[in-house]
Amino acid sequence: MKEKRMMHRFQWTPPHLKKGRFGFPLANRIDDRKVLFRVTSQDADTGRELYFVNHSEETLTRVSAEDGGFSSCDEGVISAWTEAGKGYHYRDVRPGEAVKVAEFDDYYDLDYVLAVCVTLTSPSRGTLTLSTPLEKGGVRECVLLYASGEVGKGCALSRESDCTD
Repeated sequence: MKEKRMMHRFQWTPPHLKKGRFGFPLANRIDDRKVLFRVTSQDADTGRELYFVNHSEETLTRVSAEDGGFSSCDEGVISAWTEAGKGYHYRDVRPGEAVKVAEFDDYYDLDYVLAVCVTLTSPSRGTLTLSTPLEKGGVRECVLLYASGEVGKGCALSRESDCTD
């Protein structure tokens, strides 16, 4: 897949500072946790692009992502996963940089329940695999990992014991 990188394009706004359509805060409790990694979307001409954003203070050696999910049809389930090695692959993702990890179509993907799996190699944390929760039509925004080591709501984290990159 074609690489797409952006610097300082997606700034993090805590939920208690975001305003809803009527001008009230979206969250009623203050959430001051520091976000390390998250995914967020941006509308494009061809559909909706999903970006992995590095909010940590270190350059990530490697970032790879694959997307997939399923759709149910009558009595059966149709799976739709990216072929191995066909996802997005990046080297040296700097602090504040966003890299494209998936693209969803707002019409054709509405019937699919989709998720994104991001594997990254960090100098201080080793190799991590972070998965977003499954969402109908594709993921829109999700915090993957906080500085405290907590994963975002509905996300999954697995670690490799050693780093061989």
